[in-house]
Amino acid sequence: MDIRRTVLWMIFSFSLLLLWNNWQVHNGQPSLFGLGQTSTHQAAKPAVKASSTPVADANVPASAPGEAPAAKGNAAVPGNKAAPVAPSQKVQVRTDVYDLTFDTKGAQLIGAKLLKYKAVDNPQQPFTLLDDSKSLTYLVQSGVVGAPNGQSYPTHLTPFKLVSTDTTMTGDTLNVVFEATSDNVKVVRTYTLRKGSYDIGVKNAIYNLGTEPISPSLYLQIVRDDSDPASASHFTHAYTGTAVYSSEDKFQKATFSDIQKGKDQYIKKANNGWIAMVQHYFATAWIPPEGVVRTNQVAHLSNGLYAIRSILPVGTIAPGQDKVTTAQLWTGPQDQKAMGAVAPGLDLVVDYGWLTIVAKPLFQLMSLLHSLLGNWGWTIVALTLLIKAVFYPLS
Repeated sequence: MDIRRTVLWMIFSFSLLLLWNNWQVHNGQPSLFGLGQTSTHQAAKPAVKASSTPVADANVPASAPGEAPAAKGNAAVPGNKAAPVAPSQKVQVRTDVYDLTFDTKGAQLIGAKLLKYKAVDNPQQPFTLLDDSKSLTYLVQSGVVGAPNGQSYPTHLTPFKLVSTDTTMTGDTLNVVFEATSDNVKVVRTYTLRKGSYDIGVKNAIYNLGTEPISPSLYLQIVRDDSDPASASHFTHAYTGTAVYSSEDKFQKATFSDIQKGKDQYIKKANNGWIAMVQHYFATAWIPPEGVVRTNQVAHLSNGLYAIRSILPVGTIAPGQDKVTTAQLWTGPQDQKAMGAVAPGLDLVVDYGWLTIVAKPLFQLMSLLHSLLGNWGWTIVALTLLIKAVFYPLS
């Protein structure tokens, strides 16, 4: 009986520790098990830029017009005509939860600081999720492909220009609008930011300015290096890598190692679901519209970079006409309730590591109690009493 009591007290104490840790993380505090490292950088790595790195698919551009050819062993887009590349500009956008950085080259999202979450090593600074630096590459990209040989539609390598004026949120929404034209195709991309939300609406309006019908495709892509996230823990192993979800095959993961070895298994064709890059406590996901057939791909690029993308056919656009494609972009914390409201299965990105069998039921019960009590402190007290009551016969 003494041994049983000791084991039960250990389980009880460990459960309280997990609950306290979850509460700390929920309120933007660093994990009790986190590493003492910067949240914006990992150890210095060779400088790599995803915008000029070849991708392992001929449908998505391998290099910008006028840039160096694709590296050996990576597919290049045949017939990309050379053209001068305009210098890119950085655009800072701020909301109540974000400090974002866009690059006019491709209208890419190259930086995301989460203002409600603190850096691991410096509580005075916000946590950095997306970045484009020598030590961390984590980007969100999109573009239009399907141009005839010798032509190139606007991609994540094409110079865009900012056409909206507001860069600071003052109301409930903020639209950030970019525009680019290439080979008689104009793309107007609108990012819609919402107050208090990590769910970003992304609209691509594609205009045919030529004299012949076109049948382009839109790709939605996330690029990340293979470094460990700043919120990683020595105590528990959390998954870092890609994820694909569909109603057919549900939640499928592919680690960077699996992708490099060609052992990744995921659904290639679907008309629903989403793609994501997942790390400890945070995730970035593209959610294409439901009912639209898409091709999912993961790719090992060069210099430790990996990409996951969905390619969606837009359909035929007659001369002088346009078509609009919408999608949702999540880049932020693994908030199960909020993510589940954005898309089916998106809450499955939450990874409890090897403690799932204990931590997940406790967190679900804790969330239920919080919805009733409205206070995390009393929630912990109530959960403690419930656990004590359950184990009372044995103790």
